[in-house]
Amino acid sequence: MMKARSQGFTLMEVMIAVMIFFTCTFAILDLMAQSIRSARSLSIDTPSVALRAAGLSMSNTLEEGFTTGDFRPLYPTYSWSQEIIEAGTNGWWQVNLTLYNGGAPDSKMTTYMFKPEANNRGRAGRTFRGSTEGPAPLQ
Repeated sequence: MMKARSQGFTLMEVMIAVMIFFTCTFAILDLMAQSIRSARSLSIDTPSVALRAAGLSMSNTLEEGFTTGDFRPLYPTYSWSQEIIEAGTNGWWQVNLTLYNGGAPDSKMTTYMFKPEANNRGRAGRTFRGSTEGPAPLQ
């Protein structure tokens, strides 16, 4: 008489399947952990002068002068100063930004912005310093 073969998996097949499952699971968990570490390294702990420059670029008005401010409540030890100078009669403005940490200068940036609609306070007759091609850097 023939012995009937039972239906099912052998112990070896089950062990190999479990090993493949856990290997894939741990590989995915390691990939997730690396992604979280990378995302945390991209977070900004301190402000930059570009943060203030972005705020100025979104405004429609620039006025010549010197102003200061701070980044409270997010960054209580940081403050900024800005000096805005009309660089020409066609809407070019030079903006000098300085970031301070605890009163000491941390970083500086000079940028030019084109704002033809900005308030030029009656300086329409003012000429460029240097060429007529664009604003020349101040010395």
